Amino acid sequence: MRIEKKIFERIKEYDVITIFGHVMPDGDCYGSEIGLREAIRATFPNKKVFALGSGLPNMFNRLTTMDEVDDETISNSLAIVVDVANAERVEDQRFHLAKDIIKIDHHIFVHKFSSLELVDNNAIAAAQIITRIIRLNRMNLSTLGAEALILGIITDSGRFQYGLTSDKTFLEAQFLMKHGVNLRSLYDTLYAVELKDVKFKGFFLNSFETKEHVAFMKIPYADSVKLSVSPDYAASQVNLMAGIKGYPIWASFAEKENGEIRCELRSKSPDLNVQLVAKKYGGGGHIQASGCRVLSFEEVDKIIEDLELLAKGEFKYVE
Repeated sequence: MRIEKKIFERIKEYDVITIFGHVMPDGDCYGSEIGLREAIRATFPNKKVFALGSGLPNMFNRLTTMDEVDDETISNSLAIVVDVANAERVEDQRFHLAKDIIKIDHHIFVHKFSSLELVDNNAIAAAQIITRIIRLNRMNLSTLGAEALILGIITDSGRFQYGLTSDKTFLEAQFLMKHGVNLRSLYDTLYAVELKDVKFKGFFLNSFETKEHVAFMKIPYADSVKLSVSPDYAASQVNLMAGIKGYPIWASFAEKENGEIRCELRSKSPDLNVQLVAKKYGGGGHIQASGCRVLSFEEVDKIIEDLELLAKGEFKYVE
């Protein structure tokens, strides 16, 4: 039996289903949770299905909000964890309370923490995998669910630009578009920016630094406050440095109020596996897009040194 069918059969066994994503949710995490929730609700109207976590607030008005449930509800549920490679990165750790756990992910495998897992490293997004599950099992899907899933695919694929975008990506996107997706409206929401965000991008482009092969931006918490942006937003602007000739690796480092620093690492080629550097510092992700968190800019300097070694083919990762 195909794994997609096994997941569907497991879903059929439970009256309550809770869906979890990773810390600092992005479009794929949020879209995967909402899309899966809506598909299960549409297919099994009598089931209670909840998408948990902080979600993607800038999409709430366009799509929908997240759910809130008590511990008892989770303890009586099947938990489905999406877009997460390791248990420690699940945003709501109450998923451990569930009767059973399924994992659906597209990141490099870290460890097994569920009874049933579908991990596809060739999928550009978790939303692509979930769409495949829905399509192969002929599940019902509302326009809301389809729009959430297409959001996950278009954001994690960089609007269909990144390396793992394939014919399979477009197959699932085509399936979703047949469910009434208003792509223009979604893009209007995604591209809408506030004046403060434009000013921050100007600051970022005028302030980033370079080493021999790495472009990087350090953003102390005071700078985020001064420019009225969150540290998470500041770190997420890492791709403002993408595509600069001579700098195949780029990274952003944004300090939070508690001193923790969010690190976003990127590279232009699968030959430059920034996931190994992120993993060294307790993080993870994809070969060309990974992240981690450290507690000082001294550690940030060590990460930059390791990225330079990676660019030169001299970085050695030891478990």
